[in-house]
Amino acid sequence: MKPIDLLFSSKKANSVFDNNRSIKHRIMLIISYAAAIGNTIGFFANYLLYGMSVPTAFCGVCAVFVFIYLLFGLHSKLYLFTGYILLFILVVLEFPLLVFAYGSVMYPYMVLGFMTVLMLLDKSKRWPIGVILGLFYLCVIILSGTTLKNVFEKPDEAGLLGSAVVTFTVAIVALAYCVITWQSVYLRDTVETDGITGKLSRIGFLCKAKKIIKNASPDYYSLLSFDVRSFKAINTVYGTEYGNSVLCSVANHIGNAEFSPIILGRLSSDKFACIVKTSNIEKSEIEKLCNYNFSDDKHSISILLSCGIYKISNPLEDVQLICDKASSIIKFIRVGENKCVGFYDEKMHESFIEETEILSDIEKAIFNESFEPYFQPIVDAKTGKIVSAEALARWIHPDKGIISPSVFIPILEKKEMISKLDSIIISKVDELLINRRKNGLATVPVSANLSRVDLFDDNFIKKIKQIINRNQDSKGLSMFEVTESSLMNLPDDVFNLLNSFRKKGAAIFVDDFGSGYSSLSMISSFDFDVIKLDKQFADNIEKSQKNRDIINLIITLAHKFDAKVVAEGVENQQQLDYLRESDCDYIQGFCFYKPMSETEFVKLLDNQFENQNV
Repeated sequence: MKPIDLLFSSKKANSVFDNNRSIKHRIMLIISYAAAIGNTIGFFANYLLYGMSVPTAFCGVCAVFVFIYLLFGLHSKLYLFTGYILLFILVVLEFPLLVFAYGSVMYPYMVLGFMTVLMLLDKSKRWPIGVILGLFYLCVIILSGTTLKNVFEKPDEAGLLGSAVVTFTVAIVALAYCVITWQSVYLRDTVETDGITGKLSRIGFLCKAKKIIKNASPDYYSLLSFDVRSFKAINTVYGTEYGNSVLCSVANHIGNAEFSPIILGRLSSDKFACIVKTSNIEKSEIEKLCNYNFSDDKHSISILLSCGIYKISNPLEDVQLICDKASSIIKFIRVGENKCVGFYDEKMHESFIEETEILSDIEKAIFNESFEPYFQPIVDAKTGKIVSAEALARWIHPDKGIISPSVFIPILEKKEMISKLDSIIISKVDELLINRRKNGLATVPVSANLSRVDLFDDNFIKKIKQIINRNQDSKGLSMFEVTESSLMNLPDDVFNLLNSFRKKGAAIFVDDFGSGYSSLSMISSFDFDVIKLDKQFADNIEKSQKNRDIINLIITLAHKFDAKVVAEGVENQQQLDYLRESDCDYIQGFCFYKPMSETEFVKLLDNQFENQNV
């Protein structure tokens, strides 16, 4: 292939913005460009204004060729070899000739020319040696130029002055170009790097991920999205500095995983993502990865991660959309289960679209308080009479009608707006109870659900305390449910807060009891009023003797600690009969009542108490 063909067909070899180069190499090339441009412009300016001697003209031609090489430098060995020769001539001839011919006025040319030589030092190991030898060479030339007389004819004084002006002007422009370009490179690297973890930022991750996957085969790569559960609570309890330490720990923990992330980035506050080879993924290993302990000099806490996995079947798909899909899987992972990994499939696509549509409406719904409490009565196991109820949130959408909590609660948790929802439901329940008492109408206690995030929200806790204080005269009307999983690894001050609620007359329910692995520990370490057996126990009453034995054991232990037991999800007579025989206190489920609107619930209460009075 001819050189001219190489010139127009090959890629540039020395791109400043090649992502594979370090900052040092980029700065080195920027200075090289500036030096070559400065030499070229300077020589042409001197030639046009004052003319040149033959040696100087020869050096100027070399400088022009060096500039061309820098601009169109190729991977071709021919052009690389040519570039080395030109630079060698420039260094060996230009420096001495200019200094000996024109004296110290040419020192700036010499310095700029030396900076051009740094282009050759493309390997970091040669960098220090090249700089030392180059500086030594410069010192020798400068010393020789100041001690020896000019070799060539004495130059015209006006020519010297003009040459000096042009030289220093070119030097200033070249240095300004260096600074401006270096700043742009530095700022871009700053934007692409996360300042807390040192991993890629969102921008950096999206940019590099696109380059990695665009030429890959379908399903060759997968994107893993990680979410730190209850990170807001960690920040609130232990402080931002400790929270940053947790983030660094999570980043290193994922980065050192056996699936060997190709790139890893922190996309937002506690959200991480990485690209891995699909062949490296083993679900069981990732589940182990998602649960580990983090310790420092002051604290030791359990870190629980959720992970969504998306196989990249279309390498040309938008990387942001891929991240969103992987992240969307996390909402399908039930927090109450010992499950932390989910795989994306096409069945989730409709749910993903639905979430995207709902996401645009949910903030308006919170602002307009378009959420209503639905009430599911809890009955006495022996008499069947309503003794209390649980308030369950329902979203009354103007177009879609009633939307299930399974749709909007994961979204609210993701957007950290769950406390606003809980506040709306608790306020409406409290308003109902107050109005019934004021009007002399009989009522029953209604329990409201508290999320883990609620327990760390100062404004929310303040509101709960106001409700409890207002209901102190009506002991038993304030009831709050906290899931067993939410109570795991809570700090002592939160447990003390819940105990203070109990001392003021509020009842604390442990919801979904038995769904996790800390059930027995929970009984021994935390004071509570009611245990709500997870629905799985009622489902398996007719299937497993072991399950029935566990139910009996839990009821016996609860009664031993002066706590009551509610069985959730009771749907048929066989389940009901067994629970009654086992001395279960209360029943909640479709066997008696489904969740109902406030109007239906009030009517049901009025009918029950009217019949009692009769």
